[in-house]
Amino acid sequence: MPLETTPPRPRGNRGRLAARRAGMPIIDASRPSWDRSVQSGTGRALWRFAWLRLLRPLLVTLLWIVAVRYAWTHFFGLPDELPVWQQVALYGVAVAVILVLMLGLAPLRRREVEREPQSVTGESTLSEMSDFAGLLPQELDELQRAQRLVVHHDSDGSLQRAEDTARLLGKP
Repeated sequence: MPLETTPPRPRGNRGRLAARRAGMPIIDASRPSWDRSVQSGTGRALWRFAWLRLLRPLLVTLLWIVAVRYAWTHFFGLPDELPVWQQVALYGVAVAVILVLMLGLAPLRRREVEREPQSVTGESTLSEMSDFAGLLPQELDELQRAQRLVVHHDSDGSLQRAEDTARLLGKP
C-alpha cells in the first residue's frame, strides 16, 4: 500500500474551504479545463469543452431572455415593439439582478459548506466492510475479486445477496 501524504494546509478561512473542497468528490463534469481538452486531442473533448463552457451558458442565457421578454409582454403589458436600447437596458438589468443575487448568496453557501460536519476516517478493513454488508469476510473477499456480480437488494436498499456470475456459469 503506498504511503499517503497530506498536502500542507493553507492558512486562513479561504484556505480551509479550498482544502475541504479539494478533498470532496467531483460530481460536476461541467468544468473541464481547456488544458485537459487540448491534451486529449479528440474532437469530442473539444466539443464537450465548447458545449459546457460556451454554448450551454449562452443557450441558457438566451432562453432566460426570451422567457423574461415573454413574461413581461404577456403579464405586465409591455408594448410589443420596444426600441432596441430599451430592450438592451431591460436585459442588462435582468442580468445585473441575477449577478447581484448570485454574489449575495455566495457567502451564505460558503458558511453552509464550513458548517458541514467533517469526518476523517481511515480505510475500512475487510472485517468492518463485511460486518456492514452482513456477509462473511471470505464471501466479501471473493466478491471483491469477481469481475462480474449480480447484486440483489431489498426494498430498503440493503444487500440481500450477491452472486459471482463467472462462478454461476462455471468459468474459473
